[in-house]
Amino acid sequence: MIKKLKIKFILISMLSVLIVLVVTFSAINISNYVSVENNASMVVSEVIRQGTNDMSPGEHPSGEPGNKVELREVHYFVVSFNQDGSINSANTKHMFILSETECKELAIKVFNNQLTGTKYSSFRFSKASKNDGLTYVGFVDIKEKLESANQYLLISSLIALGAFAAFAGLVILGSNFAFKSTEEAYKNQKRFITNASHELKTPLTIIS
Repeated sequence: MIKKLKIKFILISMLSVLIVLVVTFSAINISNYVSVENNASMVVSEVIRQGTNDMSPGEHPSGEPGNKVELREVHYFVVSFNQDGSINSANTKHMFILSETECKELAIKVFNNQLTGTKYSSFRFSKASKNDGLTYVGFVDIKEKLESANQYLLISSLIALGAFAAFAGLVILGSNFAFKSTEEAYKNQKRFITNASHELKTPLTIIS
């Protein structure tokens, strides 16, 4: 009986901790990925705003100092299109994993709606028309940011598993200590009942 109670106590404790860890772990990592995506969206918007000109060092997208873009960390390209769909100009010198031809091919696919949404592999992109009559397509590579987020996910997973294992050990040790007095009381109760029933057998036998 006491053993079953101890097992239930351990299981309930571990389940409670597991739920807390999963919720906390998920919230932190989801927040991290959302932050990466939001930052990428902000950078793409800034690339489109700048057009085919180089982004000025130290500029802050959306005018917010807290969202400063470090240009040495941003790999991007932007291509502008005339109304007839021909390429007007392109700035691809900040994209190091694709050639100029590949950059233009990707931009043409977005311009012609062959690529939709905002994601392509490790790239985030956007298309917008501006007052100059041109349509701009901007791409930003966030491979390093995604790898960093995945590494953070792996490290936090290992930490969470380690914390769970450590807590499991502490709960098991704590349960042994917490239930020790209960086990002794239960043994004394059983001993008393055994002795009492034994003592009652003699007079009952005589009376019988």
